[in-house]
Amino acid sequence: MILRPVKHTDMEYIRRWRNAQISILRQPKRLSREQQEKYWEDRHNRKEKLFMIVVDGLTIGYGGFVHIKGKTAEGSYLIDPALNDGDYHEDFVEALKAEAKEAKITKITSETFLKRKAHIKRLEGCGFVEVCRDSNSIFHEVKV
Repeated sequence: MILRPVKHTDMEYIRRWRNAQISILRQPKRLSREQQEKYWEDRHNRKEKLFMIVVDGLTIGYGGFVHIKGKTAEGSYLIDPALNDGDYHEDFVEALKAEAKEAKITKITSETFLKRKAHIKRLEGCGFVEVCRDSNSIFHEVKV
């Protein structure tokens, strides 16, 4: 698995993946091409570091750090919905931890909808520990 920086030419893949999996995102509605373009144009105003996920030369998803605050960042990723994200989860988390060390991030957090039981189990299997939950979500963190 290779993580490479997101490029402008990746925006349409990201938009399609997000729209296809909207039920597992905090995104309230489908993204238009114009909204995705604005997201790209505003990227320097946000504290995030995003990567495309490449396996055997094929771009399979994207992820990285969002909401970076000091040495803490929320880890997030989406895999092409035609693939099983569980097949790549552990490798991605390990690659993300390596990127965190390089970026001097010492804690990665995650928010997951409670209905995503398999995803929660995978997070916990990679060392994430539950810190709290509300009626819809569970929050985890892992120290790097």
